[in-house]
Amino acid sequence: MPDITIHGVPPEELSAIESRAARHGRSTEAELMHLIHEAASEERLVAELERATREVEARLSTTTRSAGRRRYRVVEPTPRLRRS
Repeated sequence: MPDITIHGVPPEELSAIESRAARHGRSTEAELMHLIHEAASEERLVAELERATREVEARLSTTTRSAGRRRYRVVEPTPRLRRS
């Protein structure tokens, strides 16, 4: 695995990461690896959801009668009648 070096981390942020690592019973390095893993997992999930959405939209567009047709029609609200 490649090494990562981060410069210019403010002391208060490094202290917060060290405190978080202690709360979770991990070393600072293990806590940083955990944070990177969480961020990467979230990004993979977002990419997977976007891909699935595109697939569903592609399937829906092939099942409609005309490609330019909107899926939903706009319905205007019914005007209220005034009673005298």
